[in-house]
Amino acid sequence: MTAVRPDTFVSPEPVRPGATRPRVLLIGTPASLAELTRWELVRRWAVEHGLTPTRELDERVVYAVATDNVLDGLCTPAEATLMQRAKSWGVPCSGVDEALRDPGEQAEHGGFAALPK
Repeated sequence: MTAVRPDTFVSPEPVRPGATRPRVLLIGTPASLAELTRWELVRRWAVEHGLTPTRELDERVVYAVATDNVLDGLCTPAEATLMQRAKSWGVPCSGVDEALRDPGEQAEHGGFAALPK
């Protein structure tokens, strides 16, 4: 796994006071302590960069991050449906590890650097 460097991610434009903050959709429940730790890094990075973590898909969602189990299809029907809906809306989706890649790798594989600027 690549070393996590949350301070090097490309952040979206700052949010004006009173403006609606863009959201990061979190899908699934971490299945291990290691995944929970990475999940928390994603959530913390999002908050620190003006994004609101959410469990509901709406027009403010700009990125979706799913647990390994969701990506492997080992999830509830509701989680699978949420992932399918996000993809059908054109929301970039990735797993936790892809979301935490360093900027050089993100250019090739996706991750937070893929967020619109």
